Amino acid sequence: MAHLIVKNIGPIKHVDIELKKINVVIGKQESGKSVICKIASFCAWVEKAVSIGKEAELMGGKFKENLERFHCLHEYLDDNSEIIYTSDIISIKYKNSEPTIELNKVNRWSFKRPKIEYITADRDVVSKYPDWDSELLDNYLLSFMTNWNNVRTIYTKNNPLPILDLDAAYYYDKSEQADFIRMQNGQTMELDIASDGLQSVIPLLALFTAYTERLQEVDQITSLLDKVQIENTIKHVHENRLRGHTARRYPEPVEGSIHFPYHYTTAILFISRGNIDIAKQTFDNFVESQYANIFIEKPELNLCPATQRSLTYQLVKGTLNGDHKLFITTNSQCILYALNNCMMAYLVKDKIPATDRERVSCKDACVNPEDVSVWEITDGSMRSIKEEDGLIGNNYFDQIMQEIMDEFYVMLNYYGNDSDYDSDHDKSPSTSTIM
Repeated sequence: MAHLIVKNIGPIKHVDIELKKINVVIGKQESGKSVICKIASFCAWVEKAVSIGKEAELMGGKFKENLERFHCLHEYLDDNSEIIYTSDIISIKYKNSEPTIELNKVNRWSFKRPKIEYITADRDVVSKYPDWDSELLDNYLLSFMTNWNNVRTIYTKNNPLPILDLDAAYYYDKSEQADFIRMQNGQTMELDIASDGLQSVIPLLALFTAYTERLQEVDQITSLLDKVQIENTIKHVHENRLRGHTARRYPEPVEGSIHFPYHYTTAILFISRGNIDIAKQTFDNFVESQYANIFIEKPELNLCPATQRSLTYQLVKGTLNGDHKLFITTNSQCILYALNNCMMAYLVKDKIPATDRERVSCKDACVNPEDVSVWEITDGSMRSIKEEDGLIGNNYFDQIMQEIMDEFYVMLNYYGNDSDYDSDHDKSPSTSTIM
């Protein structure tokens, strides 16, 4: 797990959080949810970049510049801004406008390469900018669109992506270079004329499902596009981790070698069996993506409550399919209710009868509450809204409902015909008459 401290950046005054397998931040608009999400994803990206061979000094020297450019956080940082990110692999500190980045000398070679994806709230851009590669600036939107353009090719007419509970499926037609939705009745429509909900959820689901279920296939696509970067990573591991081991590069596979089918370095030959066992695991961890680390802004956008629930269950289920990690920002109570169901399902999984279990639609998305963090962000700081049993507290949900119902109760005094008002206008309504 990683630990993140953020001070004095945009609306954030002081945030100190431990990142778990699933992380959720809820708060009002402009409260700083996306700022925390962007910083967490950026630090994970720096950890990956330095681990696979980019110089820590070079990354540190451009830390603020890259953060501001990539995540559009210009003018968010000042001389009092501070970021501290620590994990088993790396320590990143940005303080007094000075960055320092240090790899853990003991644990650095236990690094496992993640596929990092920032799924923006502006994800409907996929259907609005046909010439995105020439129109978008070099930032998180361009990165998102590039990854979308690669990933969508794995969803074909014969192997489409089911869209939650909507009786529809998405696929990409390479011959027409167009995105299609196939409805239950067999009719199709292009993505750019679909509902706002579909235009928002399909890019999210396409990327999330590809990374959590078909990561090796995605790696093969990106490896062909990023041969030079992968080659540099192989060279970095070879020269630093395996220094002193007898090894030579070969232009083609030979017996006793490690073979890299998608990269310039075709094979590395090791003299002893012990060396090749050590090297194979290290190369696998550094060259091939081992898990996905996915950051999602507002997954609920333009979705009805029932579909928000289905989406939450799908996100939790996919994250549990391996070592994947998930970070969500949301304004939606429905997302929290659904996540609470997933945690409750874990707590009762050994007690609930089979007949009742079948009635629970989140039965395949049971998550240990200890693997989940849920925070509310207000006034520049964050607080956990989980209780001792790990569930989101009833007090939090009750507070939100009370704020809504208080207005209703005020107006209820004046509801009804005139005679009711004349006789009852001084009476206070009881909760039982409303609920």
